[in-house]
Amino acid sequence: MTTKSIQLAIRSRLENVPQIAAALRGLCRAAQLPLEDCRAIELCVTEAVVNSIEHAYGRDTEEEVGVTISDDGTSITIAVRDTGTPMAADTLARKKQEAIAFDPADVGRIPTTGRGLAIIQSYMDTVDYRIEPDGNFLVMRKEKHPPEE
Repeated sequence: MTTKSIQLAIRSRLENVPQIAAALRGLCRAAQLPLEDCRAIELCVTEAVVNSIEHAYGRDTEEEVGVTISDDGTSITIAVRDTGTPMAADTLARKKQEAIAFDPADVGRIPTTGRGLAIIQSYMDTVDYRIEPDGNFLVMRKEKHPPEE
């Protein structure tokens, strides 16, 4: 089967993030993904794009965040690209551990921020982060499951 891909880019402004989410919703429907998977993918990509804007670019509104979405028939792969400050090498593993290392009974200490990467890792089948000459890439993959009837 041929891989289908689409590339999107926005200026690094938080008000542009819904454009990526709307495009992603349409692509998920076209790929005939279950609604639950569509919502999870949209949440994960939104988190990744917001992280690029806030952390890689420090909210500099004149940069670009790119999103490439590929469908190979068995999985959806999304790469979010920025050219800002890269994440530290241990960030993915550390954030996943931090998200589960709190006492839910201690309401005052439940983290309210910094959980985006943990959310991404909990919904997506694989998550990888690469620093390449043309940018920083957070690559997420979700296996396709047929919609339930």
